[in-house]
Amino acid sequence: MKQELRLRGTDLSRSNIFLSAILRSVPLGVIVMDSDLLIELWNDVAADLWGLRQDEVQGKHFFGLDIGLPVEQLRQPILSLLQSPDKSAEIRVDAMNRRGRPVRILVQCASVSAGKQIGRAHV
Repeated sequence: MKQELRLRGTDLSRSNIFLSAILRSVPLGVIVMDSDLLIELWNDVAADLWGLRQDEVQGKHFFGLDIGLPVEQLRQPILSLLQSPDKSAEIRVDAMNRRGRPVRILVQCASVSAGKQIGRAHV
């Protein structure tokens, strides 16, 4: 039993390292939320763009963030994904990055699901 638990822990660590490497290699800001819109993942590009690290936003409600991104303009596209997870949405918004510079952002929203649900997060 202990051996099996140790092997599972090793597998989980490898999966986490792999996922982190993928997120670091994506040259776009990536934010992953659960079905309650609590932030689960926030990559380094998002941190650089908005000035908050992963540990500062993890578990926080997306619409409660004050980061220069007009999150209220994203409410409808994001909430529509909860109703129709097989759809996607795209919207351009004017925002202010962490350096106080205006930026025009293309936000692409998509549901991440492989048919299984763990807790509140789709995997």
